[in-house]
Amino acid sequence: MKGRRQVVVLTRANDEHSAAVCAAIRSIEYPVTLIFGADLPTEASHSIFLENNSEPRVFSGDAEWNCDTQETTVWNRRHSQPHLPEGWCDDRDRFFAEMQLEHMLRCSVELIGLDAFWANSPCAVVRANCKALQLAIAKRAGFAIPRSLFSNSPAEIKRFLANDPLREQIYKPFSQARWAADDTVRVVPTVKVSIDQLPSDRALRIAPGIFQDRVEKAYEIRCYVLGKSCFAVKIFSQENARGMVDWREIPLLELKIEPIELPLFVKSKVFEVMDALSLVTGSIDLIYSTDGEYVFLEVNESGQFLWIEQLLPDDMPLLDATLSFLVQPSQDFDWRCCQRFGVSVKDKEVDLRWIVRIRVQ
Repeated sequence: MKGRRQVVVLTRANDEHSAAVCAAIRSIEYPVTLIFGADLPTEASHSIFLENNSEPRVFSGDAEWNCDTQETTVWNRRHSQPHLPEGWCDDRDRFFAEMQLEHMLRCSVELIGLDAFWANSPCAVVRANCKALQLAIAKRAGFAIPRSLFSNSPAEIKRFLANDPLREQIYKPFSQARWAADDTVRVVPTVKVSIDQLPSDRALRIAPGIFQDRVEKAYEIRCYVLGKSCFAVKIFSQENARGMVDWREIPLLELKIEPIELPLFVKSKVFEVMDALSLVTGSIDLIYSTDGEYVFLEVNESGQFLWIEQLLPDDMPLLDATLSFLVQPSQDFDWRCCQRFGVSVKDKEVDLRWIVRIRVQ
C-alpha cells in the first residue's frame, strides 16, 4: 500500500455509512482503519509514547498507528465516546474513570490526525452543531431563515407562539433523541405546536427546544456537500401526508425525490455557510417556499446520504463521490475533475447488509 493515502474512520458500531464506505475503500485496495470509541476500555486499550528524538507513537493493543504522515484522511463520521459498563468500577469512581477514558481517546485520535486532512475536525463539529449559530451564519450568507426561538422560558415560548395567531409554528429538539419502544427505534420528529399543546412549565424549563414559524413549502431540498461539490435532490414532501411537516416521517420506499441543479447563487451561499463553520463535508436541508425563497433549515455535519443513492442509483453516485473525496481530499474538492472508481451501493463488496462483516474485520 506504499504511496497510497490511508483513511482513518472514527465511527460507532452498526453505522451503515461507515461500513459501506470502508468496504468501498478496501475494494480499491487503499488502507483503512476503523476506530470505535465505544470499544474503550472493554475491547481496546490505547497507549501513547512521546520522546524527544522521534515522532509520537500511538498503539491500540499491539497495533501501531502511523502518526508521522500527511497522507492520511480522518473521516470523523460519527465518533463515539468510550463505554464503561456497569460493574467495572465502584459507582463513586465512575465519573473519574469516564473522564480519564475520554481524555485517553481524544489524545489518541488527535495524534493520529496530527498532520491529517480532517473531514470534519473535532472543533468544527462541536461548533457546527450549534443550531442557532447555523441560522445566524446562514442569514449572513443571504439565506432566508424561519423566525425562530431557542428557549426554556415558558413565558417567552408562549409569547412566541401567540405572536401571530394566523401562522402555524413547529417544535423540534436541539438534537435527535432516540429510544427503543415496542421493538422499534423511536425518534422525536419535527411537529406542529400551539400554546394549548405545550407541556407543563417545568417540562419546558428542563427540556429547552427550538420553536419556529412554519414555512409554506413548495418542496424541500437535501444538499450533500464534499469540498466544493454539491449534490442536491428535490424532496416532494408535500405530496405525502406523512411528510407535510417532517419528510423523515415518510417511509423510504414511499419517498419521492429527483436530482436538482441548484442555481449558482444558492450554491455560493451553501459553500459560504460551510466555510464559515469550517466544515468540508455535511448535509444541508433547505425549503423552497411557496413564495419562491430558498429557506435554510440546518446543516448536519454527519448527515445520512446513501439513502439518496439507494433511491437514485443511476443519477446520484454518492458512495463513489465520497470515496474519491476521502482518498483525494481537498477543501476545494471538485468531483468533476477527480478520479472516479465506479463503486456503487449495488456492488456486492459494499452492500449495506455487510455491516457485521465490516465490524468484525
